[in-house]
Amino acid sequence: MKMIRYTVMEYASRRLAFSYDIARRDAERLTLQDLYATANKEQKSTTTQETAAVSDPNFIALGYNLDINFGQFNFANVWAQKSYKHTNRNVLTRGKTKSNGVIGNKKYESFNKKIFMVLADETQINNCLLTSNKLKWVGTVRLFARPDLFAVFLGALIDINSVSGFLNGNETKLECGGFAYPDASSFPSNLHVNGDAFDTNYFANTNNNFAFISAIHKYGVGQFKIGQKSDLTPLFNQVTTAGFSTLSRDGDHDTHLHTQGIKILFR
Repeated sequence: MKMIRYTVMEYASRRLAFSYDIARRDAERLTLQDLYATANKEQKSTTTQETAAVSDPNFIALGYNLDINFGQFNFANVWAQKSYKHTNRNVLTRGKTKSNGVIGNKKYESFNKKIFMVLADETQINNCLLTSNKLKWVGTVRLFARPDLFAVFLGALIDINSVSGFLNGNETKLECGGFAYPDASSFPSNLHVNGDAFDTNYFANTNNNFAFISAIHKYGVGQFKIGQKSDLTPLFNQVTTAGFSTLSRDGDHDTHLHTQGIKILFR
């Protein structure tokens, strides 16, 4: 089968309301990875969380072999510790599941279906003239995204970067908690599988948060999960008043905005 290779900016220019000339100017900086180089099979998370007492040898006894030791990413404060893969492509990952440090395991089951995912490399993105060093990964190496979702994410980043004074002062970058891992799992989340969602830290300015959500909606319709802290209520009210779709509020999202269910807008 012939693999099609083209750039994210070219993809965005075809699917979104970007200027093709501007998009081509930086096209060589952002490339889509080939299908088989990024995600072997589509994964789907179960909602079942196994007991924290399960240890590494138990995984091996169940037919799982160590696939990724996330200890090498301690510098990034990654919550995952170790990920194991079965011959049927299912994934078991062990690590911190809550901010309070609770250790647990999550299982991600294979659908045996091929997918595309984009490698969202921070350096390549920041070298792009249109984003100009405005993206920062925080506490994650979940760097693989569904292509159309990433195009929407990139479009929103370019939009807010183009607004004078938006990413200046104390808020110089969009801080992102990532999409999915290269095997399409997304520990500790059940919602990021297949690169179908992303997290971004809140800006200190509520209006900036709403502007970013509005920029996302310029390119794709999505769903947003907002924390339940009282100082996030104005943002929640802005989003619901605008008619954007929201998910139930919870304490797990007091530190970051969760975006999922992106459906790209065709122009």
